[in-house]
Amino acid sequence: MGQQGMTRAERHAKILEMMTGTLVLGDRIAEETNVCIRTIYRDVRALKDAGWKILSGPGKGAGYTVRSPQVRQ
Repeated sequence: MGQQGMTRAERHAKILEMMTGTLVLGDRIAEETNVCIRTIYRDVRALKDAGWKILSGPGKGAGYTVRSPQVRQ
């Protein structure tokens, strides 16, 4: 079920929660946060730019993970 009307900050928190300790596909994040995959790409880039250590695999269908919400680069 998607999160209708989520703010950018709420979406970023949800993204980090979903990625903590596990590999999650961008498509799944987009579905859960009720936005398009391009928005997820932008959000992940913004989180990386803010210092979050987000790991991702190359290519379509690759997933994202973050070790802990407290671990930053």
